Amino acid sequence: MLVGRRAVAAAVGHGSFFSRSSSPLAAVLRRGGQTSSAIFLLVCLALFRVGRQTESLPEVPKGGVEEVERFVQQHMEPMHAVAILSARKGTKRFQLLEELAGEAPLRFLLAFGVQTSPGSSLAVYRYNYPPEVYKGKWTGSALREWLQDNAYPLVNRMSHQFSPPKYLTTESPYGVVLVVKQLGEQDGLIAALEPYAHTYRHRLKFTFFTKAAGTQELCDANGILTNDELLILERPGEIKRLGKHSNVPVSAKFRLEGVTTSRLQRFFDDYAKGVLPRYFISADPRPTTPILQNGIRTLTSWDFAETVNDPHASVLVVFVSEKCDACDEFAGTLAALGIRLQRAKMKPGGHLLAALTLARIDQSRNEHAELVKGTPWLRYWPSGAAKRAMTSNSGARTASGSSSRIGSRTRRRSRVTWCIKDWMMLLVPPLQRRPSS
Repeated sequence: MLVGRRAVAAAVGHGSFFSRSSSPLAAVLRRGGQTSSAIFLLVCLALFRVGRQTESLPEVPKGGVEEVERFVQQHMEPMHAVAILSARKGTKRFQLLEELAGEAPLRFLLAFGVQTSPGSSLAVYRYNYPPEVYKGKWTGSALREWLQDNAYPLVNRMSHQFSPPKYLTTESPYGVVLVVKQLGEQDGLIAALEPYAHTYRHRLKFTFFTKAAGTQELCDANGILTNDELLILERPGEIKRLGKHSNVPVSAKFRLEGVTTSRLQRFFDDYAKGVLPRYFISADPRPTTPILQNGIRTLTSWDFAETVNDPHASVLVVFVSEKCDACDEFAGTLAALGIRLQRAKMKPGGHLLAALTLARIDQSRNEHAELVKGTPWLRYWPSGAAKRAMTSNSGARTASGSSSRIGSRTRRRSRVTWCIKDWMMLLVPPLQRRPSS
C-alpha cells in the first residue's frame, strides 16, 4: 500500500498532502498496512475529482442585443456556433451549462458564454443562420443532445477558418458531408443542399471544404482529389484498423464527382435507396484500361469491387502488402502461374477459361471491403448472379496472422504455392480434357 500511496501522490503533484491533511481518509493512508484496495480506489477517485476543475464561462458584457451580437462575432471562429446562457451566476442552470461546456465532445463543437440577467434562457447562434432557442427540459441529457444537434450550421460555409476537430475527429457524434468547392463557387449550391441537410440533420452534418495547401493532409487522409466533389463520411473519425499485413474494413464512404444541382438530386436519391457504390481511397491513379501483365490483373480500389462482383467472371485474388517477406517470396510463383494460365487460354479448349481472372491487389495502397487476416491472402469469387466469396483455409497465414504457427519461410512459401495450385486444379480441370472428335 505504501508504494501505491507514493505513486498516486507523485502522479498528482501533492507529495506532502497525506502528511499534512487531517481528514479521516488521509489518516487511514498514513497508517498504511492492511488498507483495503477499495479504500485505495476511493483515494484515486477523490484526487481525480479534486484535480478536475470546471472552467468558468466567458462573460457577455451586460446590456442588450448589441453586446450579445458583438460577443458572438468575436467567438464565432472557427467553430461557427456560440451558445449563450442568460441567467444569474450560481443558479442550477448556470452550473449545469458550466459542467456541459467542459465535456467532450461539446467543447469541440461550440463556444460558450453567459450574460447575467434576472431570467434564464439559452440560445445557439450559428454562422449565417438565425439563433435557435432552447425550449426543452433543463436536464443534463436533454441539454447535451440539443447542444450537439444545434452546434452545426445547417450548411456550414467556409470563411477564414475551418474546424477539423468539429467534423473530422473521433469526438464527432455525426457523419459528415464534405462539399469540396472553391470559395467563390459555394453560395450557388446552398439552396440545393439545405433540404438534404435538414433531412439528415440527426445523422449527417454538411460543410463546405476547400482543397488547398493548408488542407492537403486532411485531403489525403479522406481521399479528396479535386475541388469539385462531394464526400459522405459516415464515421469520419474512424481510425483505419490496418495491421502490418492485415485489413479490417472501415465504415462506408460515398463520393460524387462534379457537384451540380441535378447531380445532387440523383446522388441523394440513390443514397436514400442504399444503391450508391462505396468509395475506397487509393494511392494509385484510376486506370483507364485494365492493368494486365503476364496473365495477372493488377487491381486497385477503383476497379476491385466492379471486377470481383462481375457475374460473368470467376476471379481469384491474391492480397499482398508492402514489406511482406512472404509476398516477395511468392511473387515468382504467382508470376509463373499467371503465365501458365495465359498460355492455357491460348490452347485448344482455352475458351473455357476466358472468364477466369487471376488478380492481385496491394492493400497497403488500396482500401477495400474485405477482411484479410494476413498476406498473402487468397479469395475466390465464382461466376454467377449470387456471388459469394470463398477464402482458402490453407492460405499463407493462419487466422491470427502469426507466421510462427506456420513455420519457416520456406514452409510458408510452399504452403502458399500449393494453395494456389489447389485452386488452379479446381478451376482449370477442363484443360485436362481434349475436345471430343
